Amino acid sequence: MSGNDPLESTRVARAPEEEVKSPPGPSPTVHIRCFGGFVLTVDGREPDWDSVRPKARAVLRLLSMRAGHWLHRDRLVETFWPGLAGSAAIHNLQVTVSSLRGLLEPERVGGEARVVVRQGLSYRLRLPRGGTCDVADFERDVREARTARRLGRWQEATDALCGARDAYTGPLLPEEGAADWVVPERERLGQQAAWATGTLAELRLRQGRLGDAVETAERCLEIDPFRDSAWETLIRARERSGQRAAAVRDRRRYGEMLAALGVEPGRGRQSA
Repeated sequence: MSGNDPLESTRVARAPEEEVKSPPGPSPTVHIRCFGGFVLTVDGREPDWDSVRPKARAVLRLLSMRAGHWLHRDRLVETFWPGLAGSAAIHNLQVTVSSLRGLLEPERVGGEARVVVRQGLSYRLRLPRGGTCDVADFERDVREARTARRLGRWQEATDALCGARDAYTGPLLPEEGAADWVVPERERLGQQAAWATGTLAELRLRQGRLGDAVETAERCLEIDPFRDSAWETLIRARERSGQRAAAVRDRRRYGEMLAALGVEPGRGRQSA
């Protein structure tokens, strides 16, 4: 999956198997939400975002989106200070990281950072034991669902798809608008979410859980209104549950969508 990730270049490496040793003492518990709106808490406390600059908040969101992964200094500099000379940009990054450490660990006096950490020329937002990140949870569930589906382990696939559906609560980091570094990831994860919810709707239909199939297919179409398989699942679930008027209405909506795309009925776009 990482081969299609624009942020996973040669300058971005996954965390090594042997992690950097944490400083002694308990590590703070970090919970991150990036889907549908950014929320980060440290030991149950949400930091005072107004105390740091907007650029620092953007850097933190990128680190949060890739929580647990190392991002090379050059990647961060190119993303957030592309017009500055190397030494000035690196200085800005160092000041920004220092401000984030003060924001996330205000009680820390000296010693090593526990949340935003550095190894060599790379930075990472750590998720100590007990921490969570919705993007990481979502991608794990999608991977597990694809594997289980390929092996015919349908209950495992269903459980993983439910986890992915629940983790994806909206577009990635809407606060960042059309920022170049977030748009490709937003689109990639949105397509994965459409696949997960669409596949779950198909499984619910096969299981005869028609109400769930309808609800999940509608959720898929909220994410990707052009997904043919979700329209077909929705219409079949309506028909099998006796909702004939609703099925006719949805078939008409599907036809209108195809017409808007210039596609003849019955020759819809293939879903990924």
